[in-house]
Amino acid sequence: MSGYIAACTSITVLFPLNKLIFRQILHGSSFKDAYLQLQNEGFRRVYRGLLPPLLQKSFSYSIMFGTQNEYSLWLRRLYEQSSSTQIKELNPSTVNNLITAIAGGMAGLTEASLTPLERVQSVLQMEQYHHRYKHTWDVFYDVYKTYGFKELYRGLTVICLRNSLSNMVFFTSRSQLKTLFPKTDSSIKNMIFDFINGSLLGAAISTIFYPFNVLKSHMQARIGGKHLTIKETFWLVYESRERNLARLYKGVGGNFLRAIFAWGITNSVYEFSLNKLKHLRDRN
Repeated sequence: MSGYIAACTSITVLFPLNKLIFRQILHGSSFKDAYLQLQNEGFRRVYRGLLPPLLQKSFSYSIMFGTQNEYSLWLRRLYEQSSSTQIKELNPSTVNNLITAIAGGMAGLTEASLTPLERVQSVLQMEQYHHRYKHTWDVFYDVYKTYGFKELYRGLTVICLRNSLSNMVFFTSRSQLKTLFPKTDSSIKNMIFDFINGSLLGAAISTIFYPFNVLKSHMQARIGGKHLTIKETFWLVYESRERNLARLYKGVGGNFLRAIFAWGITNSVYEFSLNKLKHLRDRN
């Protein structure tokens, strides 16, 4: 529930910026050109395609935080029940980090089940499909009916890699970074500290793994035809960017700015709502 609330808040506020970054990724255009493109399409289309990421991210964050916790408990039980002397001799801190990282990776793979929502979002954000598709369910129906279930999972491999690796880094770093902030009973100060924690981690992680989003966006830009591998997509994008690796990061500035607010809001709202829900549970 806490992850759901955090996701809805973050996505709704930052969707226009996210759409602008998507256009930069797809066309390799500047921030200004992407902005003018959206401006020319009109304000009423700025929030076109909001429903898929709202559904995907809200469920995704719920899965991310919820399943990571459940996988951690499961892995902890396996560790405690293990009879291996080599495992038992591991440093407790190392064990905690390994459990957190593996559970995060598993949560990321579980999140990938929501790929069809990312798929539909990509289609609705592309200007050439504005007149072909009216809304989310129109895309779902047409793509599934015409090309089959597999088409909804185009880009699954790169999404699995992005989700699992970024989650591993996020969860192992999040708790360690939080210890650097002073402890306080003030809910406002805690929200500020959680915002800073989430924004620093989110901005760093989203920048490191930005090329994965570039590849994913290009994989999902087409409807029908061959499903390209990560390697094939990389070379196509690399060639289109005039064999300049730096151009794979086109749009990373806007993405960095979005991540600061998106993950800051997500982490602070998650922690705040989690504490409130725990408080309500304890009262009952």
